[in-house]
Amino acid sequence: MLLLGICNPAGEGATYNGLYYKQDELESMVADGRLHDVPVKQEHSGGDVGRVVSSFVRSDGALQCVMEVDDSTVEGSIAVLAFAPSIALLLLQSLDYFWLPAH
Repeated sequence: MLLLGICNPAGEGATYNGLYYKQDELESMVADGRLHDVPVKQEHSGGDVGRVVSSFVRSDGALQCVMEVDDSTVEGSIAVLAFAPSIALLLLQSLDYFWLPAH
């Protein structure tokens, strides 16, 4: 199953010096294809549930990714369900992230 969503909100300005990505770093990752084939994990740990298949920076500066998740496994099915709009939409919006599951 394919999941489409924002992996990172718009980046920080060029003079930013901190933990978050700068906008030029996001654009560089996309241009270089560094995100393609990056493993997708549940909650940043555990086994891989899928891989990033495409990425781009939206007009508002947010990093958008298409991820292919193996929903034939228990872990992958849980990951897909976690991004169902009825379950996670309000939480993700409150964090300035927005995910749209796509089949």
